[in-house]
Amino acid sequence: MLLKRFSVCGDYTNCYVIACPETREAMIIDPGEWTGAIADYIDAGGLNVTCIFLTHSHPDHTGGVAEARSLYNCTVFVGKGEGYGGENVEELEEDVVVELGELQGFVISTPGHTPGGISLRVMDEAVFTGDALFSGSVGGTPDREAFLEQAEALWTRVLTLGDHMSLNPGHGPRSTVGIERLFNPFFDDFRT
Repeated sequence: MLLKRFSVCGDYTNCYVIACPETREAMIIDPGEWTGAIADYIDAGGLNVTCIFLTHSHPDHTGGVAEARSLYNCTVFVGKGEGYGGENVEELEEDVVVELGELQGFVISTPGHTPGGISLRVMDEAVFTGDALFSGSVGGTPDREAFLEQAEALWTRVLTLGDHMSLNPGHGPRSTVGIERLFNPFFDDFRT
């Protein structure tokens, strides 16, 4: 898998471009802002953007969607119930498989930060968690009930993945699933 991270929105949000090295089919994950650096990377690599994946619908993750779609005319994937509308938007549920050339992405439901928040596991290499899970932290939630829903989803659906898998959050540095399972303080109650 080809993977490139871009810092957008004043170095505040992580946007990712992933691609199949064989077919050059590409996906943009959380384009909070459209930048020339992203377009240049796609063009220089001869990548064919076929879809945009939104982990959730907050503006710092969606601000560049319109411009990206104007360039690539691709489908936008978002979690069911997230409330993000528009032309050529497809809502995804847990366990839906997104094909990207010879790569497969598996949708993981991670609500809490937003009602329809989703994460994406790509093969057994990487997971993209948006604002649900960060390195050493979790995303904010509107109340305790939403926090518990988010923590449970992350513990049972994300942190059960292989230790080696890279964790690619919506903000901050990358980590691994194994590090977060062992050391993220927000899961102390689950470890006992």
